[in-house]
Amino acid sequence: MVAESTGLVHWTNQRLVQVFPPEAGNTWAPEAYYDKTLGAYVVFWASKPYGNPRHTGDTYNKMVYATTRDFYAFSEPKNEPSASRHGAGGHAGRVRPAALLSRLIRALG
Repeated sequence: MVAESTGLVHWTNQRLVQVFPPEAGNTWAPEAYYDKTLGAYVVFWASKPYGNPRHTGDTYNKMVYATTRDFYAFSEPKNEPSASRHGAGGHAGRVRPAALLSRLIRALG
């Protein structure tokens, strides 16, 4: 879900955005940060891609990311290269200081 706010109190324009195909067993724990070099937001999340719509077979959660400039159109999702079968990999490490500061301000404010 994506929603818009100018003050983090009132939210509008809530919409469902499909960032991963139906073969994904889940798409959860999204986070984002703005990358000045790319001129876009990098959105990343955990997902359990099965490779088939029946969600059968052996798989595991992977870290996946895509980019967007407007939260309407997203690039094709890509697997986070540091993720491994034994853990979600670089999930926490991809949080940028600005994102952490934003969380602290919202928690304290």
